[in-house]
Amino acid sequence: MKKNGDLEVSEMDIAHMARTLLLHCVREYRGDERIRQTVWQLIAPQGAKNTRDPKSSQSVYHQGWAALPEFNPPNFVLDASFQRHVHRHANKLLVKIDQLRHLQKSIIGSKAAEIEAGTHWSSIDIAVPTLVEPMCDGWDADCDKCLLIGIYKHGLDNVENIRADEALCFSSKTNLPETCLGTAEVASRFRRLIAVSQRNITDPVYEKLRWSRREEQEYMRVLRSFGMKDKRNDPTMIDWDAFRAFSTVAGEEER
Repeated sequence: MKKNGDLEVSEMDIAHMARTLLLHCVREYRGDERIRQTVWQLIAPQGAKNTRDPKSSQSVYHQGWAALPEFNPPNFVLDASFQRHVHRHANKLLVKIDQLRHLQKSIIGSKAAEIEAGTHWSSIDIAVPTLVEPMCDGWDADCDKCLLIGIYKHGLDNVENIRADEALCFSSKTNLPETCLGTAEVASRFRRLIAVSQRNITDPVYEKLRWSRREEQEYMRVLRSFGMKDKRNDPTMIDWDAFRAFSTVAGEEER
């Protein structure tokens, strides 16, 4: 953005814009709660306390630092088309952020400085998830390793830079089909590699959000018996308070 954009912005400005956008995506996210919680913790300003209101799973995203005017610009509320765009792509963006965060923290880890310095892939030791099926003819474990290093170094969508990087194996691999490193193929392979890695690593962020067997059974009982109800004033939001009112587990926790 700083190099190619028309606006004069600092890294602090970019961080603020990213935090504001992701905050609104967190509010609109509909999916795996552990992903929302991961991104929520990731975007919290340094020193901010993330507290959860037991009466509402949504209110926490409108409290504390998240309620400050600087993160809730009026133009966002007034621009209906941009709001629709954010609502439509919130899930996709948060899932991608979670995947890239896992790549950085759990796979690249302490090797980040070596990668950024241009160290050859063969000298970088990272734990590469194993997939049985190759991406294409000529694909091997070294390719998966270089793909992960390349995505961290150049970004998920910069396939041409990954292919041309002489510090990776792709520039010297002559037996890979031209169509092998397409944008869609790279994104799909990356998702599968991260999924395998996440299954093999215990993350405290995810562990604390897992339900007990009893909680899962109670959730399915209430869902089958009463279904889901939208909030009275907002049909895009699920009324979790009404849902909890039917739950015996929630009632016992409150007592």
